[in-house]
Amino acid sequence: MDEIKKIHCNTCGRTTNHVAKSKHTKMVYFDLEDGFVDESSPLEKSEYTFWICMGCESACLEDKYTCAGMNDGHDQVYMSTFYPEHTFSYREPKSFLYISTELDNLYRDIITSYRHDLEIPTAMAIRTLLEAICIEQGISDDIAWKFHIKIEKLNEIIGMPQSITEGLLALKFMGDSAAHKLISPQMKDLSLAIDLLEALLLHLYEARFDLQSKSTQMHQSYK
Repeated sequence: MDEIKKIHCNTCGRTTNHVAKSKHTKMVYFDLEDGFVDESSPLEKSEYTFWICMGCESACLEDKYTCAGMNDGHDQVYMSTFYPEHTFSYREPKSFLYISTELDNLYRDIITSYRHDLEIPTAMAIRTLLEAICIEQGISDDIAWKFHIKIEKLNEIIGMPQSITEGLLALKFMGDSAAHKLISPQMKDLSLAIDLLEALLLHLYEARFDLQSKSTQMHQSYK
């Protein structure tokens, strides 16, 4: 009968039953002076197990490691590392076609931090991305030195409703609290903040370029 174990599944976003499909054990022994090894007392041992989620069929590899001295006085103690790493707040990054590489890298850093439950780094990165968007829209420190003024200028450029400006200001305050007071926001608030940033990126770049592209195609068709 196949071995079954409960493991966190990144795709399902929860602990699910996994079935073991294959195993491999690697042993490292103490070297002896005559060129041989002492197989009676391993120095290190790794048990590799290839697991398949019984729900979504996603795969992961477990490295179950121990070494000489890793025991609790009675039994050998093992430490498991999973590949890919477990992410307990699963969220797929969206694909943006028309944003710069710098903005895309910042956005993906936010998703990575969020997926690893790093509340303070996520909040700080959200603030950084919002300010980078302002700067890319031409709102530099020469135009507006204070960040909340940059957000207000962004509102003027793209004609956002005041409610959206207030939401973006909340992202600033969240990032400030994380950076200067080490206050960790709740994960649900970070998720909402990412939703807002994604909507802003969609409005500023994707929708605008898609509208321009379709307008150009329509104009070319009736020239």
